[in-house]
Amino acid sequence: MDHPQPTTRFDLSDDYGHVSVLRHGGRIRVLFAGEIDHRLLDRFPQVVTAVREAREPVDVDCSEVSFFGAAGLRMLFELKHAAADKRLATLATNDRVELVLQALDTSDLTLAY
Repeated sequence: MDHPQPTTRFDLSDDYGHVSVLRHGGRIRVLFAGEIDHRLLDRFPQVVTAVREAREPVDVDCSEVSFFGAAGLRMLFELKHAAADKRLATLATNDRVELVLQALDTSDLTLAY
């Protein structure tokens, strides 16, 4: 049985960090990797637009992030508000990201598990 491969809708990267938007099975998956900080902010509206136009549930994967600054947190909130149902369906994190989320009490991200 063949499974359709995810389609890359948008790819944003610099020498340090990387954000990809993939569409797969009626869902949007946003992958963050490397250093997620202010260097990606000026181009991040393109990611938000791709998510908004898709009108599908949004899954976020931050498991490959090595640094997660305030800009990363801002990006998560922007994704939440751009998502079709105004929430992130899933959020995969690692210790670095989880530390920031817990320290800043980000319960407003309203994640569904």
